[in-house]
Amino acid sequence: MNVIDARQVNTPKSSYANSVQHQLEQFNTNSPNKNNADTFSLSEAGRSALSNEAALSQLALPNWYTEFSVPSLDLTSSSAAIKEGAQLVALSEQYSADGHVTAAEQQAIASYRHHMSANQQLLAHDQFNQTHQQQIDEYTAIKQDAMAAAKAALGLDNDSFLPSLHDPNSAALGEQFKAIMLANPKAVTLMNTLGVKPK
Repeated sequence: MNVIDARQVNTPKSSYANSVQHQLEQFNTNSPNKNNADTFSLSEAGRSALSNEAALSQLALPNWYTEFSVPSLDLTSSSAAIKEGAQLVALSEQYSADGHVTAAEQQAIASYRHHMSANQQLLAHDQFNQTHQQQIDEYTAIKQDAMAAAKAALGLDNDSFLPSLHDPNSAALGEQFKAIMLANPKAVTLMNTLGVKPK
């Protein structure tokens, strides 16, 4: 069973939390030919965080860390993409309710599909990720190593490769992490390839 860690949720908003929960429920209910490996569930910590905005905000990642994230891995547009898809289905059902779809209605559906910008962005990101999977994996490993090194330099426990926004050592950790990343020629090369542009 794959467990989704709420630490991966970057946006502390209840609407996003509800969207995540709904998508999990829909997947677990509707996934064809599913088995235990296909089933997703939330850890107890994840359930608690998703049901409580205050708790979820405690899991937010600091800006100095998200600045080093690969843009194509950003899923903040997924909620908009889901809404676009739902609207397309509703439009298709509306026009086909009488059993006949006119040419004008077909054109309206095609026009709406053509302008589904959130879905187009997700598709472009997915294609980019597939093309650059090796570089993304390598960059992710470098980030984890940099975080571990930054924590070690400050004498902090390396209990997680994800930093906390509310950690009292966050600012110092961010400076150390950024220095390590930018001093690594391979990291800089990968950032240029993957479109990572820290401030």
